[in-house]
Amino acid sequence: MRRAFSLAYLSLLLVAPGVALADATARIAGDHLALSAPLAFETHGGSLLPSDEPVLDAIAALLRAHPSMTLEIGAHTDARGTEAFNVTMTTNVARQVRMALIARGIAAARLTAVGYGESRPIGDNATAAGREANRRVELVIVHP
Repeated sequence: MRRAFSLAYLSLLLVAPGVALADATARIAGDHLALSAPLAFETHGGSLLPSDEPVLDAIAALLRAHPSMTLEIGAHTDARGTEAFNVTMTTNVARQVRMALIARGIAAARLTAVGYGESRPIGDNATAAGREANRRVELVIVHP
């Protein structure tokens, strides 16, 4: 059984969302990748942000260093909005991350994109902090 840990908690607020990191890092932490900054996306539109570029570069570098590793890119959101919208939006986010990694030379067969919508909360959707924790991208190692 695979376990997914929240990158939002592992890298929580090392850098404020929207702030680019020149020295972004990605590392293996058990069955997932831990990042020096979370991948951020627009809450309503699901678009990745320009500040994600260094983080995506770091993920691609780690994947190049581990050529047999495969990942599930799982995007999650809070409970605001309809379930259908949230699934569509998170599917879009996960696919954008996948395409960004493919554009960086990672084979498509190594990457699976899944939009979980609001179905796997890790925080309380009744609070702003809980909703923020629920809006996340998790990178789960499927095969080391």
